[in-house]
Amino acid sequence: MRKTAVICVAKLFDLNQSMCLENGFLELLQDTVNDANPMVVANAIQALTEIHEAAPELNAFDINGQIHTKLLVALNECTEYVPYHTPPMPSYSLETYLIVDGDG
Repeated sequence: MRKTAVICVAKLFDLNQSMCLENGFLELLQDTVNDANPMVVANAIQALTEIHEAAPELNAFDINGQIHTKLLVALNECTEYVPYHTPPMPSYSLETYLIVDGDG
């Protein structure tokens, strides 16, 4: 159920941004990136990517080393079930390259 709920937050944001922000749904969505279920993580990342594309000024999807690691684990765990979408990375840092290469 959580894997569907995170997608609904992106749809709600598309329909009514202020309601989504005022009720804390964006923060809840950001917290689901740390969920134990890789399907929830993958869907949360997709939803955050959609929100970031719609309103980049909110910085809804702040990519850091922890997020990169979660993304890689989630993609590895659920590639059979979810046609994954790698979100566009706003900028690549040395930390990003080290994580992707496995040296980080």
